[in-house]
Amino acid sequence: MYQLKLVAFGTEFNATGKLKNYDASDRLSRIKVPALYTCGEYDESTPKANKHFASLTPDAEVKVIPEASHTAFLENRKLYMPILREFFARFE
Repeated sequence: MYQLKLVAFGTEFNATGKLKNYDASDRLSRIKVPALYTCGEYDESTPKANKHFASLTPDAEVKVIPEASHTAFLENRKLYMPILREFFARFE
């Protein structure tokens, strides 16, 4: 089921092995702390998929890093790090 969800969001990612059919999206509503989903503009974990998972997670937000793929923290560090710092600063 998880694989089908990823395909529905336009990614080429295909899980294999024991986690091939694993889907824990129904558990996201149980998260009791603020959550930050990050992804790159060109990430296989697409912005659309991240927005969907964030919609299932209470108190969640999504930040899409421009000009980056799955390693946005390396590809656009100047933008990525301030996003993290701002998020964590809210809870100090």
